[in-house]
Amino acid sequence: MSNRFFFEGSGSEDSGEDNLPYPKPLARSAFLTPEFDPHTYLSTLRNRHQTLEDLRTDLRSRSQEISKELLDLVNENYEDFLSLGSSLRGGDEKIEEVRVGLLGFKRDVEGMKSMVDQRRNEVTALIDQRKAIRRQMQIGRALLDLDQRLCGLEQSLMMTTSNGSQTDHAATATDDEISDSAEDSDEGHA
Repeated sequence: MSNRFFFEGSGSEDSGEDNLPYPKPLARSAFLTPEFDPHTYLSTLRNRHQTLEDLRTDLRSRSQEISKELLDLVNENYEDFLSLGSSLRGGDEKIEEVRVGLLGFKRDVEGMKSMVDQRRNEVTALIDQRKAIRRQMQIGRALLDLDQRLCGLEQSLMMTTSNGSQTDHAATATDDEISDSAEDSDEGHA
């Protein structure tokens, strides 16, 4: 650091004592924050009473210290550093193995997907078939109910008409017409 901050009443220059107020070194932790912004950091240094040249010198020395630390770390871990390079050489084969395994897995997943789609289509067809059977059952029940009502109606008509002979003659005529139409129907099918 330079001697630019000399106080006039503190002694002579020849005494060898330096009573100047030097600023504290820059904190390393300030540079490690993820949201570090140089402009913001430099604006907080207004009260340091340090020249720009002194600040540059301090930052250069800090950069040299960090470079030396990095070099020391690389030298300490040189064997690990070299083995990293040699382990990466065989990486292409491992990547190819993973790729082949991934393609096989993808093929298996697609096969399972097609089986699931096939089962879904089968289940949908069975559900549609079940719905159709239920509709037919409802129609059959409705027809049975209608048949029971018609039988009940015929029986009640038979009771009320059994008192008169004309109605018996009409009922016999109706039975003859039904048997004639049944014979015509049988001839048409033959």
